[in-house]
Amino acid sequence: MDILTIILLSLAIIFALSGSILFFVQKKIFYTYSSFLVFIFSSILLIEHWIHFSVPPFISSLETRIFFIGICSLLGFVVTFWTKDSIYAIVSNLLSLIILISCFFTTFAFSQTFPPALQSKWFLPHVFIYIFSYALLGISFVLSILSFFKKDYSFQFIINKIGFLGLLLGMLFGALWAKEIWGNFWT
Repeated sequence: MDILTIILLSLAIIFALSGSILFFVQKKIFYTYSSFLVFIFSSILLIEHWIHFSVPPFISSLETRIFFIGICSLLGFVVTFWTKDSIYAIVSNLLSLIILISCFFTTFAFSQTFPPALQSKWFLPHVFIYIFSYALLGISFVLSILSFFKKDYSFQFIINKIGFLGLLLGMLFGALWAKEIWGNFWT
């Protein structure tokens, strides 16, 4: 990893961790905005990789994880403001923190060339939609566990519906990708 990647990942970890910790000392404004700051740092990191390697993101598992972190943080921020329930920001901070820490313990190989199977126009929407859906369903999973201890999260049902719709769309894009690259849908 280059130095800018390490700095941006470290800043994202600091804000995700501090946002999660400050929940327990009731600093609501900070842990809500910490989700947004994690989103900003992950977006800058994705753009930096896009410019540095001259190819779109999602080539490496690092970029895929960074995108997951960004989507998860943005969802936590938006849903917290929409529902006025801060648990969404906390859950997204914790999920982002777990993925951020895993980025430091994995070696990543970067290449500026796409393998032939990844050169389809259907590949990026397929990955984008799946990661978005996984982020939604990851937040929903954590909220399901928390609902055993606290209250019912009514917004969770909407998150589940959007997440499963995204999985359906991701599968359809994946089928189109397979048809274009291998000549048939999955058989």
